[in-house]
Amino acid sequence: MIENIGLILDIVVIAIALVLFLISWKAYKKSHLKSIFFLLLAFLFFVIKKVLENANKILPNIQKESLDFTATVIEVCILGLFFLAITKRGE
Repeated sequence: MIENIGLILDIVVIAIALVLFLISWKAYKKSHLKSIFFLLLAFLFFVIKKVLENANKILPNIQKESLDFTATVIEVCILGLFFLAITKRGE
């Protein structure tokens, strides 16, 4: 039961991140600001991270440890992209 709720919440998070990615994409196409581009990438990486975290439910043959490691590396990249988006304001 709780696992199903967790999967539903992850799907909602993926949908929200995709919407934020699309909004960022439109904003970047209008402004061409580097900070918005970094946000765009961060939201896209967030979608990829969430899909990886749930990939073992779809493909049970994948090793969970390698998925967890990859998701953690992507999480570090997301934080770096958010940092770049903040520090590159106005460029």
